[in-house]
Amino acid sequence: MSARKVIDLDRSVRLLARLLQIAALLSGLVAVFCVVALSPKLISSMYEDNRDWNRLGDIGQAYGPASALLSTAALIVVAASLAVQRKNFQRALRGEYRRLNRDTVLLSMAEPAYAQCWGPRFAPPHVDERLFFYAGFVVLNWSFSWEDRILNEPELRTLLRTYFDSEVPRMYWERHGDWHDPKRRWPRRERFRAIVNEEYLRAIKNGPPARAYEPMAPGRTRLATPRDDW
Repeated sequence: MSARKVIDLDRSVRLLARLLQIAALLSGLVAVFCVVALSPKLISSMYEDNRDWNRLGDIGQAYGPASALLSTAALIVVAASLAVQRKNFQRALRGEYRRLNRDTVLLSMAEPAYAQCWGPRFAPPHVDERLFFYAGFVVLNWSFSWEDRILNEPELRTLLRTYFDSEVPRMYWERHGDWHDPKRRWPRRERFRAIVNEEYLRAIKNGPPARAYEPMAPGRTRLATPRDDW
């Protein structure tokens, strides 16, 4: 089974588990609501004749915590709904930022002259800069998936080991990575860079890459741009 199929299967399992958790939570809330809603009728049916109003008053007081529980559950549902809306709004803003970032990179890949606007040369003189832009694009998309928790650490390491088995990604990360800085990183974004650094150093230690640098064919003016759904 390929690494991509393993990733897709693991992602499907996590999604199914999340759906089951949501279904279980909703079922529990519905059950509590039904018990609270039907309890007055059940209590009344037990005292059709010769009602002891003092006892019924005691039962009514006991019914108060159930009502409070239902109100608390409703408040939790409202708070969860607001949290989800806030998260969706932040995700939409993040998606727009990513789209703008992606479009900027694609412009530089489509028109190499634009690379001058990024500052010093992005790649060594003998390497087409578009290859470095594309290599960085791959890492950028993995970082997005990592931050959104679509990729977990074993999946990311599997992808990186294949990635660094080529010379161009190694040259790119040697030039633009922070692999020389061994500080510990705990936030999720920094942890991503730490994992990339570890896999880069592991690849260097294992020897030359399986795929050496291949110059672009003469007359080739454009690289194929990534799909819009990246």
